[in-house]
Amino acid sequence: TPAGFAYKIDTELRPEGEGGVLVLSIEGYEKYFKSRARIWEQQAMVRARVVSGNKDIGQKFMSVVHDFVFRDKFEYSALIEISRLRERMELELAEEKTKGKNVKLGYGGIADIEFTIQILQLIHGGKNPRLRKTNTIKSINMFVAHGMIDQVKADLVKENYLFLRKLECALRIIRQTPTNTLPKKITELAQLARLLSYSGDDVDTLANALLHDYEKHTTQMRKYYRETVGQLLRTGPRPSFE
Repeated sequence: TPAGFAYKIDTELRPEGEGGVLVLSIEGYEKYFKSRARIWEQQAMVRARVVSGNKDIGQKFMSVVHDFVFRDKFEYSALIEISRLRERMELELAEEKTKGKNVKLGYGGIADIEFTIQILQLIHGGKNPRLRKTNTIKSINMFVAHGMIDQVKADLVKENYLFLRKLECALRIIRQTPTNTLPKKITELAQLARLLSYSGDDVDTLANALLHDYEKHTTQMRKYYRETVGQLLRTGPRPSFE
């Protein structure tokens, strides 16, 4: 519209990509999930939810989705594939050495947090439906409630996540485009810092304060990701429990 985009939809993410139909029936999705869907699609569907339309159709679709996503056993090979996917996202998509720091896909970025929580959901969500939250913060809180994530670490993860999400939103407000890469110019970093309520008039001080906090949060998040996913890679996914 003249006011811009309300939502941008990437139709290539549908089943079969460019070669598939634009809209599948529920039966079509069920067949696709059982025969050709990839592990990254299983992970993505952790976040699936009904936002509008016929309630009964929505419930039927979500039933198919949950059968596909939350299984009695999460294979070790799937864990390896997801961890490798995270590495590829950082190296091949973020490309921080040339493009700059990437809030979502880069070192210690939003993807570190979301991948960690989604892996835990894939492992434990089959036996415990209460862990099937589509909101990351609510998911973390539910894992804490079930004694599966330490409260202190959970608070730290949530702090990191909220900082990065606010930063991502500020980036998109300033640039009016779905970008995740921090600007390299000091003046643009200072503008971001002001939008995030950093105080001061000196652009260097503002920019350095923002970069200092970014470094702190991403370093903490990468450490948690390595500890959690690394432990699972060493021991294998443990069975779910009630």
